[in-house]
Amino acid sequence: MTSRRRVLAGLAATAATVCAHPCCAQTAKAAELLRGLTDMGGCALKAGALDTIVAGAGGSVQFGGAGMIPTSGNPGLDRALGAALVRMAETFGERPGFAFYDDSSAPNAYATSDTRVEGTWGTVLFGRKLFWDLVNSNSDQGMAVVATLAHEFAHVVQFRRGLRSRLLAGQRTVRRMELHADYLSGFYLGLRKRADPSITLLAAGALFRYLGDLDVNSRDHHGTPDERIEAAEAGFAVGFEGHALRTAIEEGIDYVLSM
Repeated sequence: MTSRRRVLAGLAATAATVCAHPCCAQTAKAAELLRGLTDMGGCALKAGALDTIVAGAGGSVQFGGAGMIPTSGNPGLDRALGAALVRMAETFGERPGFAFYDDSSAPNAYATSDTRVEGTWGTVLFGRKLFWDLVNSNSDQGMAVVATLAHEFAHVVQFRRGLRSRLLAGQRTVRRMELHADYLSGFYLGLRKRADPSITLLAAGALFRYLGDLDVNSRDHHGTPDERIEAAEAGFAVGFEGHALRTAIEEGIDYVLSM
């Protein structure tokens, strides 16, 4: 309970100064469909994926726009997360639809260019198990949750600005696209630290390292643990210096293309 209060306070503070996946009973069939949907997309699902997920979930999916969270299961966290989501949308200049989904078979989060809510563009999908794992295992005022949300918002930025082809040209894996999203997530955290020096980002940093993988020949290779934390740290420096999003986007592209 103490951890949840800290997350609630941290998310609320995030919303006050600057914040981000459908709600479905994910059957074994839906989990199988998700595994087949990445197709050079990593946690950035290709267009048309949302319809397949909904079909696999038997249609039991609810979507919300920015600030409309259907639901983590905790009303207080929902309200704080909704407010944080609005602020993150303002920072990234994107307003995707948002919802939780049942990721009990494989904790994860996704972004897609598919749109289901009028007045939004794209969709961010956050696994409810992943959400609660991050809430309950970290005393970081919700910064690991924020880092995950910012990574998915970064994918929406990539979709809208047509960056996918630049990032993946000649590549056998999604590594560059994922590391660019890590860079922009780090950028967002840098902005947060600049605005509020008291926030703690150790858990967010550990999360980037933990999510790295060594399966370098897999099409879904996201980057090694060292590469992921280094990309986030590079983006953090740009955000902490107060640079604009457009600068972070282009410098992030230069960063991953030089690797």
